[in-house]
Amino acid sequence: MQIPIEKASFVVCDVETTGLSPRNESIIEIGLIKIENLKITDKYSTLINPNRFIPPFITQMTGIRNEDVQTAPKFREISYKIQEFIGNSVFVAHNATFDYNFLLHSFLRDEEIPIRLNTICTKRLARRLFPGISSASLKSIARLFGFRNTSKHRALGDAKVTAQIFLKLLEEGKSKNKFDTLDELIRFQFRPIAQTKLLSMRKSLADSVTKLSSNPGIYFFRNKKGHVIYIGKAKNLKSRVLSYFRESSTDHRVKKILRHAHHLDYTETASELSAFLLESELIKKHKPRFNTALKIMRNYSFIGLTADSEYPRLEVTKKLSSNGTLYFGPFNSRETAEEILDILTKSTQLRECDDKTLDKKRPCYLLDIKRCLGPCVEQNLQGKYNEEIQVVKNFLTGNSNVLLNRLLEKMKDLSVRQKFEDAGKIRDTVQTIVNNIGKIKSLREPINSINALIFIYHNSSISEVIALKNGIVFFIKAVQENDEFLYSICEEYFSRTEDTFDLPLNIEKIKIISNFLVNKKAKYEIIYTTDINSADELFIQLKGLLSLS
Repeated sequence: MQIPIEKASFVVCDVETTGLSPRNESIIEIGLIKIENLKITDKYSTLINPNRFIPPFITQMTGIRNEDVQTAPKFREISYKIQEFIGNSVFVAHNATFDYNFLLHSFLRDEEIPIRLNTICTKRLARRLFPGISSASLKSIARLFGFRNTSKHRALGDAKVTAQIFLKLLEEGKSKNKFDTLDELIRFQFRPIAQTKLLSMRKSLADSVTKLSSNPGIYFFRNKKGHVIYIGKAKNLKSRVLSYFRESSTDHRVKKILRHAHHLDYTETASELSAFLLESELIKKHKPRFNTALKIMRNYSFIGLTADSEYPRLEVTKKLSSNGTLYFGPFNSRETAEEILDILTKSTQLRECDDKTLDKKRPCYLLDIKRCLGPCVEQNLQGKYNEEIQVVKNFLTGNSNVLLNRLLEKMKDLSVRQKFEDAGKIRDTVQTIVNNIGKIKSLREPINSINALIFIYHNSSISEVIALKNGIVFFIKAVQENDEFLYSICEEYFSRTEDTFDLPLNIEKIKIISNFLVNKKAKYEIIYTTDINSADELFIQLKGLLSLS
């Protein structure tokens, strides 16, 4: 196939499934992106009824629930559309074997002639074009190229970012004279990965590197005067530090660090989360020359319920303050947070105006259409307003039933009164809520007032406990699995008070923790303590839930 790459047709695919086995599990969503003349020209996506139960962990990851696919087409009902869309294009996916095999088995299960296509795996391409990368996951490669995926673990969102990555890989491969034709491209993905050599390192560094373990922790590069010039965290200390010395590394900041680094120190931690927290604390303490301040955390948005007025309002923000505002989230993007905020403003009667407008005491159109209780002109609204606030809090901490039931009752009432247009608008709002429930992966309490003990697992056992009181990180301890240790942390939790703490540092810590928990970066158990009143009561809860002996 000596077809120039720019003349070839590609279809990028991503599927969401009920599990990992193509033979035994089924597709629940498919996303397809067509590329022609090296440009995205078309797209297709649909939910698919898998004729089987969607496990909770799949719903938690994708947001797709059993209710969502009940009325979706079965695979055999849309297989011809998939065939027609793909045609004779080259099949492209990130980890292409997974997606392609699921399609093959879906056709075979319905006794249809399966597709037979040339396949290209963007994961394989990335590993061969960038042999020094530590991870070739979709998330890592997207970050490498600066692409943003606002719909992670949804088929069309993942297919779109895979298409962007694929086009970038084609551009990179052609510029490096790795391939020019479709045949060369297909063969290139199966070439042996080039071995990366390690750069020579100062003896003072080499001695420390050889002592590194594969445990989580933080590492410090110091200059010849002993000053800390860079602090990093790692899930695997040895692997992460060695990545600095690979010949293939093109990161200019890494090269600058190595030019100035004469010594390496490290501290092991019980989990990646505590490594992240310790890194944040030490960066603020040492202010290393080559560190940038944890930019990744600033990409996450929260919904704040303000507390600086008798009648609080909702807002989307990336900044946390200590003025009493309650922060719910985090959300992976501002767009997602704003979608949820839009749902709440359409479904409740909290004010949307700013304080300056409220103080003018003039009604606006939102009062006329009953989207606001009207604290600008109405008196004695505190009770009703607090009811609306409680509905919002329930929704943002994972209980959407109150809001949905309220809207459904209202929709029925409008239908009985034959106000079908208004009923239709509420129906649309209900559907929007149902579609977005998977995006609300919030904690059960606002992150800046949370009371909880968080137990982090390493492999199959608990390795660490983090204590939070009123949103303050009280302690982080490596876990000993015995009653004495368990009771000691219960006593400490209820005996300690924290009158003063570093506000900016604690805000950074709770943002890190909330991001870690909401995005399921490790297995954990979270025990909320707001309604627990004593060390003995907490000890019983922990014994029963965690089965420690």
